[in-house]
Amino acid sequence: MDKYSNVSLRKYLIIIIIGIPLLLYMIVFNNKQGDLFEKLDKEGVIDTAVVVRDFVGAKGRQYFEYQFRADNKVYSGFLKYSPSYGDLHVNDSVLIKYLESDPDDINRVLQHKDKKVVKIY
Repeated sequence: MDKYSNVSLRKYLIIIIIGIPLLLYMIVFNNKQGDLFEKLDKEGVIDTAVVVRDFVGAKGRQYFEYQFRADNKVYSGFLKYSPSYGDLHVNDSVLIKYLESDPDDINRVLQHKDKKVVKIY
């Protein structure tokens, strides 16, 4: 083998050694997240949250941050802006659903069938 094919072979081995475990991790993690959000649909707790700020995030996208209280702690969630959500402003109260075992990571804003955010008036 010449010098260049040896270097090329090493590159492919490194890609395989790093790539396969990374790919397996991503598959397992994605399935676990899907299971948690399925559990959220079935066992989630519905509560009220307040939109506390809007801001521009990565790639110039607008987001809303909402906060809610569970187990005497305050948790935050984020919602990427979409015109289909309807008129949403800071200090609006919205309905959310969270997983009691992991409210910090598994929560979401509830929506009507037409995708408008469920607001509390």
